[in-house]
Amino acid sequence: MEEFMHIGERVPKVDALKKATGTADFTDDIMFHNMLYGAIKHSPYAHAKILSINTTKAKALPGVVAVVTADDLPKVKYGLTGSYDYVVLAQGRALFAGDAVALVAAEDEATAKEAAELIDVKYKELPAVFDPEEAWKPDCQVEIHPDFYETRIVMPGGCSIELMKEQNKKNLCGYFRVRTGDVEKAFKEAHLVIENRYTTQWMTPTPLEPDCAVAKVDEGNEVTVWSSNQCPYMVRTELSDALQIPLSKIRIIVPYVGGGFGNKLELKAEAMATALALFTGGRPVKLRWSREEAFNYTSHPSVTYVKDGFKKDGTLIAREMTWVLNAGAYGGWSCLKVKNSAFGALGIYKMPNFKLDAYGVYTNRPVTVSQRGFGSRQPIWAIENQMDIAAKKLGMDPVELRLKNVMEEGDINASGETMESIGAKECLIKVREAMKNWEPLVRRSGHFLRGRGVAIGTKYSLVPIAAGAIVKVCEDGTIEARSSAVDMGQGAYTVLSQIVAEEFKIPIERVKLVRVDTAITPFGFGASSNSQTQIAGNALRWACDDVKAQIFQKAASFLEAKPEDLDTKDSKVFVKNDRNRSVPFTELFTFMPLSGMFLDEGGEFLGKATVYRTGTVAQTDPYTGHTKKMSNYWGYSCLGVEVEVDMETGQAKVTRMVGALDCGKALHPPGVEGQIEGSFSMGMGQALFEEMLFDDRGRLLNPNFRDYKLPTITDHPHFDKQEAIIVECPHEPDRVWGGKGVGEAAITPMVSGIGNAICDAIGERIFSPPLTAEKILRALGKIK
Repeated sequence: MEEFMHIGERVPKVDALKKATGTADFTDDIMFHNMLYGAIKHSPYAHAKILSINTTKAKALPGVVAVVTADDLPKVKYGLTGSYDYVVLAQGRALFAGDAVALVAAEDEATAKEAAELIDVKYKELPAVFDPEEAWKPDCQVEIHPDFYETRIVMPGGCSIELMKEQNKKNLCGYFRVRTGDVEKAFKEAHLVIENRYTTQWMTPTPLEPDCAVAKVDEGNEVTVWSSNQCPYMVRTELSDALQIPLSKIRIIVPYVGGGFGNKLELKAEAMATALALFTGGRPVKLRWSREEAFNYTSHPSVTYVKDGFKKDGTLIAREMTWVLNAGAYGGWSCLKVKNSAFGALGIYKMPNFKLDAYGVYTNRPVTVSQRGFGSRQPIWAIENQMDIAAKKLGMDPVELRLKNVMEEGDINASGETMESIGAKECLIKVREAMKNWEPLVRRSGHFLRGRGVAIGTKYSLVPIAAGAIVKVCEDGTIEARSSAVDMGQGAYTVLSQIVAEEFKIPIERVKLVRVDTAITPFGFGASSNSQTQIAGNALRWACDDVKAQIFQKAASFLEAKPEDLDTKDSKVFVKNDRNRSVPFTELFTFMPLSGMFLDEGGEFLGKATVYRTGTVAQTDPYTGHTKKMSNYWGYSCLGVEVEVDMETGQAKVTRMVGALDCGKALHPPGVEGQIEGSFSMGMGQALFEEMLFDDRGRLLNPNFRDYKLPTITDHPHFDKQEAIIVECPHEPDRVWGGKGVGEAAITPMVSGIGNAICDAIGERIFSPPLTAEKILRALGKIK
């Protein structure tokens, strides 16, 4: 077995001290002489024609330097997948309440906001539609993107424009289907058939740091943007398209990022700040969103219809699902999410007969963006409720029913893929064992009811996916690693530093990680799709191999040995079978008086590599959804939870939680445990508190942390009642010593597990989160 110096060790986070002492630089910390501040003019209407925009008063306000409307910008739409329907500023129509219609740059933020208020926009309010099941009706009078099929469309693999057109539904932005076996025949043969409708709510990802960008345009229109984002090269590409700026003229720098959860994948504040900077005569512009503005970018709500068929012994023999995604006013990644709903729908349980129709539907709601658990979390809410309902009707234990049906190594899922490295069963068993050690459940005490629940979740890793890396051996033996991976607080910089330190067998303190700067760091997919560690990490490993080959070649003449007989440790090269024969890295360089150290040939020790995972993924049949390989890999998690419900107030409180996460190999165990524990908190918020509320004209009523409820420390179980279990399911060794991504799988069972526990407590099921006191009291029959 391979011995590690750093991998699997509980090392401190490399940026912990900076963040704890407040010296870490975030985008809002970026300051320049002569810097201006931006503000946005938003539409008050959910759907309106823009008749005119009068900027005279705004421009006349002292301190205002620039005012920009859509007329000042290229008349283009942009995107990266699905329909290219994004715009920097509303073009002709505002499509949701909060849509950006103009921008202001001024000497200070207060002046910029005052000037934005002075912009006089004349509107003609239009009919709006908010419900996707109304918006998709053929006779719906509102068509949000009438030019949809005329715009550029890049459909994810397996999605078909022709099939989407055949659905005869209005306002669609995506469609995907899966067909396996014969569900109708299976339902007729089933002992038990269960059919229900589930919904999930409007939420916002709520990173602590709202979007912020600083843009500077130099002579020659060279654009530099400092930005809080997860995917810098993605943002760079979209910025180029949105403002018609050549890619070679755009540089993206990412300081520390104060959380993202998927919300910072796509181009947003960067385009607006840059649009302003193009009109300020070279003066940089900072645009930082208020919390209220951050609520204009939301997580996809959904409607899920599920019909399940079971044999008498609990075997799941058929599932039929219709999944309806509310895509909001601009589709963005909604088309991809529609397809990726299939991962959550079919990735957990064996099903010989399966039918899925998944739709994305435009409405006049805010922009929908990515959020942790992309495409999996919503269908899993429905599926895991169904499993508990079936267990009760069949008289089976909910865990036993899941164990009977859960995917195992070598099973073939409903898309035709042979499943590999499947840790779902192991996670479920670990959670069951942990729950057996809990105190006996007292189901009723006074006016309190108690119950327990379980749920399984899964998160795929997207393909194709790529990342590059550059590794430099410095003159003093320090290893410099250049990667476009982004650390949003999840510990990516620590894991990547561990990987480089492991490859060179040096203390982690001797690794210098260069943070994202697209002028210096190579292409990277960024922090997305549960993949960054294995893609960026493998790129760094391969780049380390490349540069080690160079130093071994150089050291061979010093040591009178063949390069293949050499290895490295502690910033030295040594002969494998005679460690006394060694040479320090520093002696491989030449010293020049008055100048310093240099490499006498080749310029520098510089290793380079790219990981591009696409060849293993087969083509998806758009008619059946079948493919030999759906995912880069599958990650699994399981939750066990205990709740207490106050029958008088309806308030539910989580009193105990245990989570197990299949991570392949835990490269940084505290980081894995942190992802599970963070999911406890996020899951409680989604299950019990979080919901965006709108009036009947589409205006958001609670765009702040006073009215949009998040769990506080008092809502959490005591720390000794929370347990995080690492499950190391064997995984392909070429993926960073068998490690899987852990950032997203952990969240996927949380809401379902809490919902199942509340149902166990009160004896009634609630089909739409959040499971508020009002809904619980209604379920108990105490209010109408």
